[in-house]
Amino acid sequence: MTYTGSATLSLDFIVDSETDWDFLQVETDSLCLSYARVDFDRNPRERAAQFRSVEVAADGDSTNGEWLDQPLSNYGPGTHCVYISFVSDMAFSPCDGNRPTSVGEGALVDNIVLVDGSGTRSENFEDGALDIGTFLNMADSKPFGTWARLYAHITDNDICQENSTCAWLFTDHTTPTLFNDPSMSFGPGNFVVKNWLDDAIIGPWVSLASTPTASGTVLSFRRFPGNTFRTSCIVQNWSVRGKKDVQWTTCVMRVVGGLESEMTSGWGHNNRWNSLSSFLWESLVFDMSPFFDPTSEFIQIRFRTSDWQVHQGAAPPAPFIPGPALTRIACGSDVWC
Repeated sequence: MTYTGSATLSLDFIVDSETDWDFLQVETDSLCLSYARVDFDRNPRERAAQFRSVEVAADGDSTNGEWLDQPLSNYGPGTHCVYISFVSDMAFSPCDGNRPTSVGEGALVDNIVLVDGSGTRSENFEDGALDIGTFLNMADSKPFGTWARLYAHITDNDICQENSTCAWLFTDHTTPTLFNDPSMSFGPGNFVVKNWLDDAIIGPWVSLASTPTASGTVLSFRRFPGNTFRTSCIVQNWSVRGKKDVQWTTCVMRVVGGLESEMTSGWGHNNRWNSLSSFLWESLVFDMSPFFDPTSEFIQIRFRTSDWQVHQGAAPPAPFIPGPALTRIACGSDVWC
């Protein structure tokens, strides 16, 4: 919603969230420019939310909440934005079965009243339409990570062990960057990776129904790293998550009796990274069993290639000499392929 000058916001709400981690909140945005003010080239760890003010927030369980005449920041001349948002962290939600729910919704909002220099506007949703503003996805859209694609015979740097079938490549082919050192010019098109890279590929769900007595689950793949960490700061991670059907037996999700619901876990092994300073094809085998719920009926694999500066705030590599292929992932006899 937009407002001008001195303004207040009132609304009724119910919030059903994890205390201290998931919030219903009112945010204001000077001149509605928070998304435009993010400069990922300067700092890829920035978020648009850093350029907004949180006026008031609620978390935990509240079935009869009310904010009455909540003052909104007066940013001076111009039209400003106010958002009623719900934000959550990366874990422990009813969706993954790690937290119960009392009302079956993260947040419910009603009876909105916005008062500013132009008068009073209200919304009670009785006509089925949103008349006072617009719906928005509040998540940041970070402009890095859409380049992973398959190439055949991706490298012949390691002739004795080379993989001539298709493998994943993570260089940017849409606005490509050419090598800045001849030793790194061996990739398709002589392209190399960009700094601030953060790219992921996610495999299909794989059923474990055919191996009910298996003692573990193994991930096997081949990789040609192709980036010296000291001069690129590029790292790679594999992650796994599980999924299963859960039979609800209590009055959960506002349904009395049994209700079968699909529950997906968070990503396991997601905070463990490998540097990519080798220039040989490697055959890698990992035991994934400790990183997902053993009762899962399906599992899914994710490969993520990223710049260590994004995750750890590492200093820029000096000199910066990126390679072309990062993690050239070729499938072996693994569950993801």
